[in-house]
Order: sequence, then structure tokens, then C-alpha cells
Amino acid sequence: MSDGLGPKIRYVCFSDMHLGEADSLLTHVTADGKVDPLDASPVLVALIKCLRDLVPADATDEDLPTLILNGDILELALARTHQAAMVFERFLERSMSLRLFQREIIFIPGNHDHHLWEIGRENQYTSYLQTIPNQKKLPIVFHTTGMFSETKGLPLPRSTLLTELAKRATKRDDVKVLIAYPNHAVLSADREARRGVVFTHGHYIEWRYALLTKLWDLVFSRSEPPQTIYQLEGENFAWIDFIWSAIGRSGKIGQDIGAIYDLRKDPDKAETLLEPLVKLLAKQFDVKVLLPGTYFEEKLFRRLVKGLVRSVTRFEREIGSGDPNATPAEQALSGEGLQGLRAYVHTYLHDQIREERNRLLDADGCVTTDLAFVFGHTHKPFARMMSLSNRFRADMRVYNTGGWVIESRVPDPAYGACVALVDDAHDVVNLCLYRDQDGHTPQAVDAGADGTAPTRLSRHVQAIIEGNPTPWSELTDTIKLTLQDRRSLLKTLSSA
Repeated sequence: MSDGLGPKIRYVCFSDMHLGEADSLLTHVTADGKVDPLDASPVLVALIKCLRDLVPADATDEDLPTLILNGDILELALARTHQAAMVFERFLERSMSLRLFQREIIFIPGNHDHHLWEIGRENQYTSYLQTIPNQKKLPIVFHTTGMFSETKGLPLPRSTLLTELAKRATKRDDVKVLIAYPNHAVLSADREARRGVVFTHGHYIEWRYALLTKLWDLVFSRSEPPQTIYQLEGENFAWIDFIWSAIGRSGKIGQDIGAIYDLRKDPDKAETLLEPLVKLLAKQFDVKVLLPGTYFEEKLFRRLVKGLVRSVTRFEREIGSGDPNATPAEQALSGEGLQGLRAYVHTYLHDQIREERNRLLDADGCVTTDLAFVFGHTHKPFARMMSLSNRFRADMRVYNTGGWVIESRVPDPAYGACVALVDDAHDVVNLCLYRDQDGHTPQAVDAGADGTAPTRLSRHVQAIIEGNPTPWSELTDTIKLTLQDRRSLLKTLSSA
């Protein structure tokens, strides 16, 4: 356990927990493959024991770190809402009862729990209406929150669902969950704000989540795409909400769609499922004049359907760098993903900083703050220094926190899960808790270039791990056994 003498951990950031999904290591699944949301998964229990070591035993409430939930925390696309809610309660029951976090939690929705932002933004707008006299012109409904907790007099809205779940889990009325979307930043207290950390889930680094914008640009030849995050979200929120936060919960249809989504892990089974569609199309467009039968039509449509499905469903989390000799860190982003990350930082992040904290820019319009950028979404963790935009004076410390979902039927070291820790100096470290490979042990990873000295925070966290290795080795063993059990279960279910 931390002795309280090292740097103070101010923020603990999780992403991509996918609570309620059967493929999540943090969801308890029975031997026959059913989700049991009333019991905590063995991995979740072991994880909380490790986190307990990071907080000094005598920490006051003010000294406890703030929990930041950086998107895809609840699985609303591939799980029923009540199941995801109950697994979220199990997480808070275990963590908050041990006084691991402050009673105010920051939640940054991702694509899989985007619907919670839709509820939150309507609540925020309703509260704002109370400040506007009758007969006055009403503003449009907001599509984003401020990046810096309170912007232009608007505080972060409360998530009514998550706050109520937190109260149930902790048996306290003073706990609350606030929503920031899609970016949330914390800055050092000095006037110049020399250092800071930006948290965002990261789905907008992929073009698929801005598909309506892409289609609009294509059809109407728009000369300039959206230049603000407000505009980008305004054009695509309904698409994201429908596909990744709503349709999967639509009764029996939603369950079938969830099954189709899972088939991306089993190409052979996916092709079998698509075969009736191929035959239907071939029969519908049979060119009888040229050749009898539908052999050639089936062959054509089989190639078209397979190509379309692979293009649309091949998400960033399933694409590597393309270099077979690349390290797991280098495999963490494809060329397309890197381009999307740079575009997001260069355009949308810079614009929001300029709009809300213009004093952080120099005379040339460049952000001078030394920023760390923490995101998830891809399920492939890494930490490295990156030059992402000439609108930022310094290279960024970039951290991806990975994800807690089993991605493939065979181990793949590109996947894993980390927890990002931020101290009072705004240093960040990725506490990498597992890689999908044998021999991995929990470790603190900096974003510094090779050969640079570890930060004070990473040395502190590594000392905690090495000073009391038992809970950390237990977590490693529990994850290994769970991965084996889940993969065995996947093979059994797929062959059924």
C-alpha cells in the first residue's frame, strides 16, 4: 500500500470496461456462458485489490483521487441496459466501499454508452432553460459540454442513471456522476497552465463514427467539413446513438444484431450467415439473357457483400500497423488511425481549447501547454511521445488505456488493458495490468522516448507493485485463467 510519501495520484482513468458484455473480463459469466450481473467477476475482484495499494490508508476524502470513466464503461450496444447497470453497481460497490475514489465521478461517454450523453445533454438543457426568462429567445440544444468542467457558466450535467446507480451501490446520497463530452481537461494551477491532461474516448479518430458527415460531403460536395467538435457531433450523434447505443438493446432484433456483430471474430461463420443474402440478391438480379442459373451472379454478389462488410466492420481496434515485425506499441494504431488521431487533435481539440481557453495560445495561435492526451476505444494500449499537430508547441504525451474485452480466439499481444494515473504534477503513467500474452506482469509505463529517465510517478507506482507483489500476481493469474475459460467457452458456443 502507498505510504503517502510519493507523488499524490489525483486521477484514475478507466476506459473500455464494457460492463455487462459477456466478452468483458470485468463481467461475471457462468460456466454455461450466461452473464451473472449480481456477482462480481474474479478479475474485477482482483483488480480492486490492486487499486487499493495505490491509495494511502490514512488519505483524507480530499486526498482521494477522482475517478474518470473514459467511455465504453457500460455496454449498451451488445448487452441489456439492466445487466450493464448491475455490473456497474458491482464495480462501485467494491471500489467505493474501500474509499478508493472521491464521491464526484467524471464520466466521458464513448460510442457504446453514447446514449447516456443524450440523456445528460437534455437534462443540461432543461436546467439551462430555468435561467432564461419567458419571451426570450431559446438557444439550440447543446451537443457538447465545456472541456474545462465549467465553461461560459455551464457546469457539467449530472448523469441521472449513473448517479442513482452509484447511490444504490455505495448507500450514500452525496455521490454523483458528472458527464463531460467528448473532451475533458485538467490543468495545472499556475496562471500559464504549463501542464495539463486531456481525456477523450477516441471514437472520432475513425471515419465510421462520422459517417453521416462523410456521406454528406460525398453527395453534396461540401467544400469544408465541420471545423468544430460541436459541428461534428451535431451531424453524427444520431448515427452513433442508433448503431452503438440503441439498436443492440432493441429486443430480439437487438440480440440478433449483437450475434452478427460478434461474428467479426469468426469469418467462416460470418460467410455462412451472409450466404442467404447472396443467393437472394443473385436471384433478384439474375441476368437470364446471358447464362442460365445464378452461378456467376452469386459469385459477384458474394465478393461485393464480403467486401462491404469487411470495410464497414473492420474497426480500428482490429487493424494493426501492417508491419509484421512491429512491436505491440507500434501495432496499436494503423496508418488510418494515426491520421484520424492527428486530424482530431489538429482541428477539433485545438478549436475547443482556442474557444474556451484562448490564453493558452501564443501569438501564432499555437497551444503552449505541455499536454498529455489520454484515450481508449482501440483496445490496444500504448504510451509514447507523439508529434500530432503544428498547432501545439510541444510533442504530446499520448496514452491509450486499451480495453477489457477478449478480442480474438487466440492470444494477441497488441491487446490489453491499462489504467491511466495522473499525479499532482500532471505526470501520467499507464498502469498496464495485462497484455494478451503469456509472461506479462503489471508495470508502470511512461510515454517518454527510449532512454529517458522514468518519471517520479512511474517510479512510485512501480515501487508499489514490487513492494507488495501478491495482489498484482494474483490479478495476473486470475486474468490468465479467465482468458483460458472464456476462449474455451467461445469455441464450445461457436461449434454448437
